[in-house]
Amino acid sequence: MLELFRIHGPLAFVVVALGVAAVAVGGVSIALAKARTGAKVGLAALALVAATGSATVAGVMSHRMRTDRAATQLEEPTKSAYERQGYDQSASLAKVGLFFAAIAFVTAVVGTLKGLGIHRGAKPLTAPESKRPPGSETAPTEENESMLGLGSLVVGSLAMFSIVAMFMPLVMKPKGTDLPADDPALKLREAERLLSEGKFKEGCAALEEGFKRHADPGKAKVRSIEGLVSECFDQKLEAALSAPDAATFDALTAELRETSMPIDDAAKRRLESALEARRAAGP
Repeated sequence: MLELFRIHGPLAFVVVALGVAAVAVGGVSIALAKARTGAKVGLAALALVAATGSATVAGVMSHRMRTDRAATQLEEPTKSAYERQGYDQSASLAKVGLFFAAIAFVTAVVGTLKGLGIHRGAKPLTAPESKRPPGSETAPTEENESMLGLGSLVVGSLAMFSIVAMFMPLVMKPKGTDLPADDPALKLREAERLLSEGKFKEGCAALEEGFKRHADPGKAKVRSIEGLVSECFDQKLEAALSAPDAATFDALTAELRETSMPIDDAAKRRLESALEARRAAGP
């Protein structure tokens, strides 16, 4: 917890304070559930749940934006490692907020529903007219009950939405942070980025390394693995055909023939045609 406060600063204190308050007020709503007051206290607990969620989401987004800004100044592989660490730290705040909010939400809902009389065997919240004590002018009216029920529904929906919002960073991780740091599929992503920047040599080397380490293209979630392989194959074949001497040509074509990239039959035929043409041309 101290590490959480150190990383996220005052906002972490706000999240924890709101979360603890929400749990406490939710517990009170259950204790008062047999009276109409329980519904009012439950409504307050739901509002605190929504506030906890808002503060948590604000903290997560703030930390991720700071991480993204700082990462732009770094180079790979330090950049990816820094981004991964920053997003993991933001997820820790989401877990804390979600923990408090989930407990408070359950207790608040129970307290609110019982306070409104929506439970098995509930007694009417208002006594029959004949049994009300003389001068009892403050008994709750049906209109007040309806307003309280509507308010509980609205605030409860906001609280539920805030819980979902806190849960999203845990299940929908940004590209680049959803795989372990040593997963070879990250090399395929790196190849895609480098090739898009026009760094063909580095990109093709990353692609080759990824397949050499048996990367799973499905986990990489790149735009088109076939397109990346085709682009690297074309670049290497063009370099071989432009080779100044036979030794360089042989070295480059040998790399293509032994490549770990999944080249298709059409590419293999193009390579064989290039080799035959070179042999026919002689030394």
